[in-house]
Amino acid sequence: MRKMKKKKKKVMTILMVPYPAQGHLTPMLHLASSFLHLHDDSHYTFAPVLLLPHFLHRQISAATTTTNVDPRISLVPIPPPDEEEQSPPPGDFFAIDKAIEEITTAAGQMEAVVRRHVINDEDAGVCMVVDLLVSSAVDVARRCDVPVAGFWPAALLTYRLIAAIPRLVAAGLIHPHSGIPQHSGAPIGDLLPGQPPLSTDDLPWLIGSPAARKARFKFWTKTLNRSTTLQCLLVNSSPGGGQPDEFHQHQQPQVLQIGPLISQQTPIADNSSNHVTFSFWEQDSSCLQWLATQKPNSVLYISFGSWVGPIGEPKVRALATSLEAIGIPFLWVLGPTWRQGLPRGFEHDLSVSHRGRVVTWAPQMEVLRHGAVGCYLTHCGWNSTVEAVQCRKRMLCFPVAGDQFVNCRYIVEKWRVGVELSGFGRQELEEGLEKVMGDGEMNGKLESLYELSLGKEAKCSAIANLNAFVHLLIGKTHDL
Repeated sequence: MRKMKKKKKKVMTILMVPYPAQGHLTPMLHLASSFLHLHDDSHYTFAPVLLLPHFLHRQISAATTTTNVDPRISLVPIPPPDEEEQSPPPGDFFAIDKAIEEITTAAGQMEAVVRRHVINDEDAGVCMVVDLLVSSAVDVARRCDVPVAGFWPAALLTYRLIAAIPRLVAAGLIHPHSGIPQHSGAPIGDLLPGQPPLSTDDLPWLIGSPAARKARFKFWTKTLNRSTTLQCLLVNSSPGGGQPDEFHQHQQPQVLQIGPLISQQTPIADNSSNHVTFSFWEQDSSCLQWLATQKPNSVLYISFGSWVGPIGEPKVRALATSLEAIGIPFLWVLGPTWRQGLPRGFEHDLSVSHRGRVVTWAPQMEVLRHGAVGCYLTHCGWNSTVEAVQCRKRMLCFPVAGDQFVNCRYIVEKWRVGVELSGFGRQELEEGLEKVMGDGEMNGKLESLYELSLGKEAKCSAIANLNAFVHLLIGKTHDL
């Protein structure tokens, strides 16, 4: 009897546009990997293609020693204007936004790259997934008649705060043109039921000077206006972590939580087949050897992230002085520029006493998994928060900017797996460590939170949402 030929699956190209920062690119790479490993009944396979601004593509190409990306994920550069080809990457939030807006205009280079993929596609079709911080790329998709979905790499609650801007204005809580709170500390919980208590001080655009805050509010208002035209938004969080979908069930865009998308554990594949790592910076793996010499649960791991790492020289000095006085073993990720804030002779004394280590960049997941690490002093970036939950580490919280204050509210007040620090003085640090390490119920809470947000049920929910998105995409592609 002749064997039936297996029907060949059609290939759908997914053009993915990340925001050019470590905390945004990493989860989008994990999402791309999830598409590669997706198993459903649609008879499709997916070819993820990351469209990268030229300066980001250069950075990735130069970071080969810290990059492990599945070769089936294509990395395609968006060409720059000729005169800027050798220019350094933009140095701050507003410079990045300007550079992205330039390549996504009707006369920009991204549109030509997208149209080339549309013309060359001979299979199932082309669609786009766009990080909302690159919301101008949504207009590129529209002009090219390509179905487009949004991607939110942070917690759902942060997006809900952005989506609540019109209601915050209507309630008289913020100024309609600047976003500045009319009353500092005014509660906004009524607008976000079921979430940890938030106030107008927690709004994510309240960063920097009044002019910078106004400019960030304008950016988010523009982003919100573009996002409401989307039919679907993929969010890097899990309903099991206390961020339910119901709020956006009947709103545009439809929210699908497909996370958490984290190192070595995307929602689709097992760890061995879905290993994706990427870092702009060289990781100092020697710190793992130092950790191996320490007692279990004795080390304080300190990292304030990749985007807003600087906490200022006075705070660096205060934290170093307190660590020295308390005598707790610690591993501190601190870039060379900010080491100027360390007390004179601090690093030399560490090299003699071996009581602590300061490194430029660390392999964070390996550090957090290590049995010697008992607590994580963190800025509460979303990726770092989820990684700490994955590794069941207690957290000392010191949010610096943006969505970190919202994440801190989750960690401290809703999940109760961490303690917020008011400063880096000896007393504040000692009291914070006593509270977080002395809480006998915290291990159980971390286990429960892990199961809710990263366990089997949470993974099944993420897979179901990703499959729902795929079927939506297929339908939209066939409508064109």
